[in-house]
Amino acid sequence: MAELLLEVFSEEIPARMQARAASELARLLSEGIRETGLGFGSCNKFATPRRLTVVIEELQTQTPDSFEERRGPRTDSSKRAIQGFLDSAGFELEDLEKRETGKGEFYFVTIEKKGQETKNLLPDIIESALFGLSWPKSMRWANINQRWVRPIKSLICLYDNEVLPVEFGSVKAGRYTQANRFLTHALVEVSNFADYKKSMETGHVLIDP
Repeated sequence: MAELLLEVFSEEIPARMQARAASELARLLSEGIRETGLGFGSCNKFATPRRLTVVIEELQTQTPDSFEERRGPRTDSSKRAIQGFLDSAGFELEDLEKRETGKGEFYFVTIEKKGQETKNLLPDIIESALFGLSWPKSMRWANINQRWVRPIKSLICLYDNEVLPVEFGSVKAGRYTQANRFLTHALVEVSNFADYKKSMETGHVLIDP
């Protein structure tokens, strides 16, 4: 099991939009993860005037193995047809199973599909969620095409303490964010959610309203 931490840090988000946006981002991430067949324990979201944060805990590290049964040609088909099926499925003749059906005897084969690593699936899921998040009002800035409620300054995207290759607009994900800019100018380096929460409190930011 692993942890996913996402923070989108921007200029000031209108107060009336913050809670709804955090909930929507959490929903989009949760649905995208479930669609791959991955399970997780909890999904918590937080919003402040300048950041949306989602943490997903007890996330499976790979999708489950799956099995697909494929029916081939009839057993009395031509050698060419049978060989074509073997080539397409990547099996030998002895791997096939003969099975009687109501329409005659056919070859069958069971294909095992190994699960995919979660860290390879998450970047697309996260970027889709960011693109899919809708705002009552949004804007473009600089020379980018993506829209957001306000210009994005940084992204934190950590999976099991590893930075994921996520990009939105002109911003690439890392492990640094800012604390309360009126009380400190220090950048905050983050490794996981516990570290993030503690660093925010030290930096005079309460992430949970």
